[in-house]
Amino acid sequence: MSDTPLAELDAIVSIAISNDENHPASNVIDGKDTTMWMTTGLLPQSLTISFPKVVEIKQILITSCKVRNLIIERSIKSHPTDFETCAEKSYKDENKKLQVGQYDLGKGVEARHLKFIISEAYDSFIAVQHIKCVFAKGSR
Repeated sequence: MSDTPLAELDAIVSIAISNDENHPASNVIDGKDTTMWMTTGLLPQSLTISFPKVVEIKQILITSCKVRNLIIERSIKSHPTDFETCAEKSYKDENKKLQVGQYDLGKGVEARHLKFIISEAYDSFIAVQHIKCVFAKGSR
């Protein structure tokens, strides 16, 4: 797993359905343990991370709280359109503990944009602390 925050690799959060000024969506890619994205209620919630070019991703690690179901979609288009599902996971309620979701993508999937959709939750407000990626060699 690369310890380099996605923001330092020129990735950006290009779209977020909700944004709390104290806990913005951009926090998920800053690499800090003290920050998070906090949703503002109503499901589904989603955010899209965009890379400056198409990359090949082998694994995604997400640290969250109160997520019940998360879907990951990818797009290789220059703009965040034409997404297709590449992973989905249901989580157990860990009460107030962090949930760690590991998504193994086999030999890797190409993506310019990754959309993370929280389709179900254990509470009205959900937190996502980190999103990290493992890239195929030479991909980033």
